[in-house]
Amino acid sequence: MFEPLSIILYALAAIVFSLFFGLLFMGVDRKLYARMQSRIGPPILQPFYDVLKLLGKEIVRPRGASPLYSLAPIFHVATAAALAAYVPFGLKSPLSHYGDIIVIIYLIALAAFAVVLGGAASGSPFSSVGSQRELVLIVSIDAPMLVSLLTLAWLSPGFSVFSLEAISKHPPLFSENPLVRVLGLLLLVGVVMWYIGDIKVGITEVEEAETEIAGGPLAEYSGPNLAMFEMGRAIRLFVGASLIVNLFFPQDLSIFLSLQGPLLEFGNVCFHLLKTFLVVFLAVTFHRTMFGRLKISSVASLYWKYIIPLTLVSSVAAIVLRSMGVI
Repeated sequence: MFEPLSIILYALAAIVFSLFFGLLFMGVDRKLYARMQSRIGPPILQPFYDVLKLLGKEIVRPRGASPLYSLAPIFHVATAAALAAYVPFGLKSPLSHYGDIIVIIYLIALAAFAVVLGGAASGSPFSSVGSQRELVLIVSIDAPMLVSLLTLAWLSPGFSVFSLEAISKHPPLFSENPLVRVLGLLLLVGVVMWYIGDIKVGITEVEEAETEIAGGPLAEYSGPNLAMFEMGRAIRLFVGASLIVNLFFPQDLSIFLSLQGPLLEFGNVCFHLLKTFLVVFLAVTFHRTMFGRLKISSVASLYWKYIIPLTLVSSVAAIVLRSMGVI
């Protein structure tokens, strides 16, 4: 099998894999969220039912909506799918040679921007307010993510510092240098806070806020268009958690078990799924069970007063300590 074909097949498999487990984790999240509140909750497969139901419905286009209204969901799911093809899930990605951490940062921002675009093109006041809130969130949550990723690249030894694979080979939390471990912990906080803001749960669930603005940017979407947004969100749920695992907890089963060949690869995928689910449970399920939604001004204040300065201090400390030869 020649290389271009293997890359295409891997990318397609990664997209389907991320979509399936993203929807599955969403179903498990809903069930656990309900159980933690002493409720029964929906079936675990409910997200699959929702997407299939939406795909079978007609598209209702609001009067006065711009042409971007129909393009935004396609753009959203396409960028989310591209992101899934770049982030490994227990196996080495053949796309690692065609992009780096900078590409991943751009894809993350573009996927969120598609939601803003769709809401602004809907012509609804609820959607407009939701798009404005989404813009505030993008500016607030992407800054600590960008600083954290660049700092991780700076801490990574070698020449391919912006390669996700190179960063994964030297996780800061497991460094022999205690200062690097402390910096890694601070950067982990920044990346997890980005993930919470990107998925819009708990304290950052201000974009849709159904009791206030009836779903925000997606208020006027229905049918296949809404299904594409839901599929994109499921992919981002899985890929975001998978990215955290790759950056901070990339160890495979070879350090625990003496496995080889296909058995090791299968075990690594299962182990990666377990770690990814733990990230989803702690950052999404447990978090939104414990904390309610904040005001958009409070969310922005939280990130700009505490999270962004935290990551900036970590970045400056990493640069100074690296230049001094301490780390």
